[in-house]
Amino acid sequence: MAGTSLVTMGSAVKFIDHDSLSVRQVRLVYPNEAASSRDVSVLTAVGSALIGLGPGQSISWDEHGAERRLTVLEVRGATE
Repeated sequence: MAGTSLVTMGSAVKFIDHDSLSVRQVRLVYPNEAASSRDVSVLTAVGSALIGLGPGQSISWDEHGAERRLTVLEVRGATE
């Protein structure tokens, strides 16, 4: 099934965390919906960074004096 174009609430997101050089798969949720380690709250730095991005897009930001960078690989909607 084809992925959606942008990360929104409830999206399943596959991304590269360039700090750890790891690929992560998470679901973007509201804080009270975080039920597992694969759920990322929109209120966290990673969650707020991902929202609105599409496949192939990256974002960098400064976190406690260190640069963080993520690149979105795939986005699937909440019902996919």
